[in-house]
Amino acid sequence: MARAVGLRMAEDVVEAVHTPLPGVRVEVRRCVDGAVLRERYTVVNRADESLAVTGLGIQTPFADWYRDARTSLEEAVHAHVFTGGTWAWVLAQPMSGEGRCLGLIVREGAVRAYSVESRNQASLSDVRGHLVLQVTDHVRNPDAFGGQPVLRLAPGESVSLAWELDWYESVGAFTAATRPPAAFSAYAAETGTPIIVEAASVSSPDPQVKVEREAEGQYRVEAFAHGTRTLDIGDGARTEVLFHLPLEEVVRRRVAYIACHQRAVERPGLLAHAFVSVNTRTGLTGATNGWPDWSDGSERIAMPLLLQAATSAASQTLRRPVPCWMAGPASPYATSSTRPTPRAAARRPGTSNRGCTTCPGWPASSSTGTGRTAGKRTWSAPPASSSAASTWAAPPICPSTTPDDDGRLRRPRHRRPERPRRTAA
Repeated sequence: MARAVGLRMAEDVVEAVHTPLPGVRVEVRRCVDGAVLRERYTVVNRADESLAVTGLGIQTPFADWYRDARTSLEEAVHAHVFTGGTWAWVLAQPMSGEGRCLGLIVREGAVRAYSVESRNQASLSDVRGHLVLQVTDHVRNPDAFGGQPVLRLAPGESVSLAWELDWYESVGAFTAATRPPAAFSAYAAETGTPIIVEAASVSSPDPQVKVEREAEGQYRVEAFAHGTRTLDIGDGARTEVLFHLPLEEVVRRRVAYIACHQRAVERPGLLAHAFVSVNTRTGLTGATNGWPDWSDGSERIAMPLLLQAATSAASQTLRRPVPCWMAGPASPYATSSTRPTPRAAARRPGTSNRGCTTCPGWPASSSTGTGRTAGKRTWSAPPASSSAASTWAAPPICPSTTPDDDGRLRRPRHRRPERPRRTAA
């Protein structure tokens, strides 16, 4: 922002005026009221013609970063952001889970989006607390968070954003202080199951959503297609709810996708059952560790655990052989004292390897899940109307995980893959 052209300081008040652009005036007022810090930002159109504002945000630094584990737990926070329009807030919660929380609550105007400006090729995801709270982010992403408006200011008109920051003893105390304009019977429901919302008014720009008024201040919201749906609440508040397919259907589809698209089937032996990333636009799998979050297990750890859970309570759809993913942890390709840690292998030379989000121990978690799965023998039948049961293409048969006559999977017996023989040149 441009240098302040006017500055006034009193005992508990600081006021400043900036002119970042010709004809644009930004007025800032900060005041302290006991333990509460209140800030107000006003953009005024001082020009002789109308002004279209397509991008406007306020930078708010929070200590949401990852160094070593001890420092992060002692000094850092998790910054939770809710871009609910006039019902917007940020909660900075200590990573240790102990101590007070710092809460920012919008009291005037609206925050409709946010961006993280501290992420770059050097910091990656380890520094993520430099937040910009956006009044509108139409210029970069007009469809974000249910839609970003263009703010049109006639000569002399202005737009303001005001919030307050205070300390809270608990998340519950902070949530109550936000004064929610609506109460929900649920934030997620299966498609076809209604969600009841108590608010002054409820509407949705989504054509897949049906909103009916049941009583004064009570609305019935339904959707019959899977996905998150935007709801407009009262005077300028906005949020989203999720309508999802039945859990069994979601798991069945995800397992089928993993088995069909996310295995390195072109590799020899057990390596053919490695999980790989896939470009959903081209269908091409990633052959290298160029994606750090993938190669360190942060992304893929849930995949073997999901297949384990699905196998534990498998339906008729899953009686077909499941890939040999249970062999991964025991494979010499998964554990080796001579190889660098996965994240270290993926990082560029000279970059830090101290991120607390690293999870190199996925083989241990997978082995634990396999042990829990091995003793379970129950199966549930799929719904007769399931489309996935008729369209799912089974993966190539893995001889070590074939089912018994009663449909139960035998515990895997894997042979150590033969080492490639070297031949003389």
